Amino acid sequence: MRRILVPLDGTDRATAILPDARRLAGPDGELLLVHDTRAAPADLGQYSESAAAKYLDGVAEALRAQGTSVKTHTLRLDNVAVAIDEAATTFKVDMIAVATHGRNPAERLFWGSIAWRVLAHSPVPVLLRHVERAENPEDDGEGRNRHILVPLDSSALAERALPLARELAAEWNASVSLAQVATSTVTGFPDDPHLDPSYPTPPVVRAARTYLEQFVPRFAGRAQAEVLTGPTAEALVDAVSNRGITDVVMTSHGRTGLARVIFGSVADSLIHQLRCPIMIIPPLALVAE
Repeated sequence: MRRILVPLDGTDRATAILPDARRLAGPDGELLLVHDTRAAPADLGQYSESAAAKYLDGVAEALRAQGTSVKTHTLRLDNVAVAIDEAATTFKVDMIAVATHGRNPAERLFWGSIAWRVLAHSPVPVLLRHVERAENPEDDGEGRNRHILVPLDSSALAERALPLARELAAEWNASVSLAQVATSTVTGFPDDPHLDPSYPTPPVVRAARTYLEQFVPRFAGRAQAEVLTGPTAEALVDAVSNRGITDVVMTSHGRTGLARVIFGSVADSLIHQLRCPIMIIPPLALVAE
């Protein structure tokens, strides 16, 4: 059984994450829907806690009609991100699933910025999905074959995404691409006009493949090694587009906007370029393992 915390703000954009949350919970899991007391749905008029509860009850009943176990809770703290993270601890959830709206740091108004603040200090993995408009929650249907991308960078920290990816692959009968973006480790050979010094040399590519292939047996025949080239974020975005990727599972290094380095900045870029669910294991969740 897996319990998933889903923060809602009364908009269709926020509820677009629900199919992903249901998939994570699984048939025996549970969704915990929470609503910020400062963000009332537009059709409820003057805000009140009872109005928020009514809104959550309506969403919950629709989910229960689909066979999902659901509980609801309203949040009354001024700092919504802190309230969400505290709720994750209080209610002992396994993961948080939240839609993010903003395209870049300057445009992350309210819910988009909250999603990143939740991720920065979350004690559990966080599923983020960029929603640009009021998308149909059923666009990513339950019957779709899943294909999980796991970006790795030869670090022990990035490898902490492997157990969750393996668990989800087994549950969903999903295929898995273990990917590393190979980069040049040499300065180039100026006497050879045909060699691009920014492109990884064959030994670098072989080393990356050897590194990835050591993890393939852990996935019971479901995984393959993928060595990518180019700028990291762009290479991963292309992989998602060209290989039928439906989900990304990865770790994040940075806790705040200023501290996002390597995979932190890559995660930021992926979330704002991709429309698929991205499961991120943040630093505090890693510490808690």
